[in-house]
Amino acid sequence: MECFYRLRQNKVHIPYDEIEPATLMGIYIDKEKNIWGVSEGLAMTMVETFENDIESCMIPDSDFVLIYDGDSVFEIAGNKYVFYDCLIMKAGKKGLCAVRADEVEDARRAFRNQTATYQVGPFSFSAYRIS
Repeated sequence: MECFYRLRQNKVHIPYDEIEPATLMGIYIDKEKNIWGVSEGLAMTMVETFENDIESCMIPDSDFVLIYDGDSVFEIAGNKYVFYDCLIMKAGKKGLCAVRADEVEDARRAFRNQTATYQVGPFSFSAYRIS
């Protein structure tokens, strides 16, 4: 099974507390803001599916990298946003690395600290602000 667990709603494949702390994974956040732990192999496959449209940025004050499809970036009032559907990995000495299971909460917190609900005229939206 490629998907280890889901941290929202009632769909749990393997409970989070049963995952070994050293387990390596990518953290996928889907468009509905559900958070999935995916195997390291699946995470790398997801990165490859972005093909030439892959973009990434360091999550401030962390060693985590946000990876997303460049076609999903939205520009509003001179700022760029990604509406979830992204992957969190770690920056390593040799490139992207998987996140250890015991670092998932740190990665989620770093991501959450960079997301907000924004107001543009009469419209509001939740997103991760890239710039």
